[in-house]
Amino acid sequence: MGRLPTVELIYDRRCPNVDRARAMIRNALHAVGADAIWREWDRESAETPDALRHFGSPTVLVNGRDVDSVEHETAQADANACRVYADPADGCLRRAPSSDLIVGAIQRSRDSR
Repeated sequence: MGRLPTVELIYDRRCPNVDRARAMIRNALHAVGADAIWREWDRESAETPDALRHFGSPTVLVNGRDVDSVEHETAQADANACRVYADPADGCLRRAPSSDLIVGAIQRSRDSR
């Protein structure tokens, strides 16, 4: 299968959308045949790298790239903002990335190797 990409979740503890983001990560990893393992970063933790504190909550990264970014662009919003994502299936806005969006990011990361 090859080496799996690194998946990370950046969140605020008070964010109401974190559990949905976790569920979508779990579904995406299952869809690509990977174990449900990812790294989580609480933006308020002293252990969280400064570069990750600029993302809104929740943000999902695959190999350091925002799942909702295009080509070589990485979206960094006001860290105190909630994130919204356009669902690739219907274009509706969601408060967490869909599993399809995360699967697409995983596939792109595999294709770019």
